[in-house]
Amino acid sequence: MEVEIDKKTKREIKKTVKKILKGCSLNTMTEKSVREKASAELDLDIDLNDASYKAIVSECVEEFLVKAKAESEEKRAQLQRPTTT
Repeated sequence: MEVEIDKKTKREIKKTVKKILKGCSLNTMTEKSVREKASAELDLDIDLNDASYKAIVSECVEEFLVKAKAESEEKRAQLQRPTTT
């Protein structure tokens, strides 16, 4: 059963997840551990392993990874450009 999530709660979840992702090693962090850390940090009586909340965290992680990949590729492209003098 899907839970109706208000915009404020959704915003708080996304903000917390992004903060966690910025401060962790993306090589070792899993979505489950992100959900667990976010649940512990959020002062809300919710279980982020519930399907509705899980979808929000997954979406946020995906957006973060896509953005990180694009930034990494841009940096790599800048480093590979020949410098003109």
